[in-house]
Amino acid sequence: MAATTLNELEFSEITFAVPAQTFGITCSISTEQTLPVVTEFALRLVAVCDALSPQDLQEFFGFSEREIEQVIQSLVDERLLRWEEDRLELTHYARGLFVNSPDSIPRLTRIKDWAGEVAFELVGFTPVNPTDGAKRARLMVEVPADDPDKESKSKLWAERSFQENFDRIYRGSRAQIYKISDVEGSTRFLLSVPCTFSLSLDGDLAIRRSLPEDYMSERLELSKAITTLLAYPPTPDNSFLAEFVRLFPNAGGGRFLHSNGEFDLQAFLSNSARGHDTDAAVVPMVGSLHLGRNRKLLETRIGGLAPISQCQDPTNLHWVAPTVPFWARSKAMRPLVRDLRRLLERADLNPETHEPGVEEEPQSSAVKILLQDVEENDRHATKTYGQTLPEVFGTSLSALGGKLELIVVPDQLMCAIYHYQLRHAVSIPFGFLSTEKDDISNATQILKQLTAPPARLTTLTKNAPKAELVYRGLQG
Repeated sequence: MAATTLNELEFSEITFAVPAQTFGITCSISTEQTLPVVTEFALRLVAVCDALSPQDLQEFFGFSEREIEQVIQSLVDERLLRWEEDRLELTHYARGLFVNSPDSIPRLTRIKDWAGEVAFELVGFTPVNPTDGAKRARLMVEVPADDPDKESKSKLWAERSFQENFDRIYRGSRAQIYKISDVEGSTRFLLSVPCTFSLSLDGDLAIRRSLPEDYMSERLELSKAITTLLAYPPTPDNSFLAEFVRLFPNAGGGRFLHSNGEFDLQAFLSNSARGHDTDAAVVPMVGSLHLGRNRKLLETRIGGLAPISQCQDPTNLHWVAPTVPFWARSKAMRPLVRDLRRLLERADLNPETHEPGVEEEPQSSAVKILLQDVEENDRHATKTYGQTLPEVFGTSLSALGGKLELIVVPDQLMCAIYHYQLRHAVSIPFGFLSTEKDDISNATQILKQLTAPPARLTTLTKNAPKAELVYRGLQG
């Protein structure tokens, strides 16, 4: 398991959905165009010498008398050279071409029309790439565009940002805005912005968040909006950690939990961040399960489970979600569930009856997600999880105060994660994956307790099976 750096450990990632909009912009721009080679060098030669005779120019270029006459006449007609008695000098206009050039190379300025669609995020109105957009937030955390001035004057703010960021938006040769004719609002969408959270392992346990590089220096308003969303963390309560350690000694937290109840989180994480054999029966895990390293471990181990022909029942994965804020609020969560589902459903194909190359459409999802402490008609749970993941259910009960996250593949594999809370809105998940019988038995027992009476079960995903039917088989 690799830390972000030697002294820092990445433990979570949340994807924020930032409101954005494309604007159709029509304007005139002034562009700088290089002069023809003969014209440029003639002007540069005259500029260096202050004045030259036609014979001087003829000798420099090696032209015939007729050719040099044509060149000189063209430069005079274009108001670039003028006659001073029998010598040629730069006009005032031509001298201006040198003065306005940063590299002393004369260029002509042309005015031309420009029209295009430019996308801006609506929190700070900085230009963004619309290809990173989505129509729905799904599991992402929506960032509100709650500045009434910017909301009511979005065209004005878009025009202002277009002017300030024109050098980044316009991809042609060097140009400047001459005049903006029209700004028209167009498609709205949500921009996905991943934000990672890391923990310092030296000194104080400080949590640091990181946005992608192109969001760091220029999007102060967006950073402030994210800070506001994270500004109300729950009161730290890790009183169930001792019970987690007792239930799952293979989690490795026992020797870091002192007799007075204090837990040495820094030492525990430093130990867990070291490399471990991912093929072992017990593998420590730190961080959200959708993080790259944990996702890879889960997919590898679940992909290696026994096929259906060696098991009595179809292979289902039961995923018990914790009640902590921002659980699974990442764009990476849906692909993880999708891939786990494919791995499990592939394992369920009977090699004796399945025709190679023929995909069978599953009737239900092999991944069953159970939310703790959920009552019927919970709108937040239904909208956030039930409408975005394949099969989501709820139970009115909770385990370890809702701090426990659990994955159970009956008789084959389990994963237990405790969500440790500092004074921060994002919890620090740590635990282990195991194929040991005792660990699987303990995890299965907790799953049974969460789904047996007096638990009130609800189905949060439309067209999913009744929750009572899904979990009835566990109670045998």
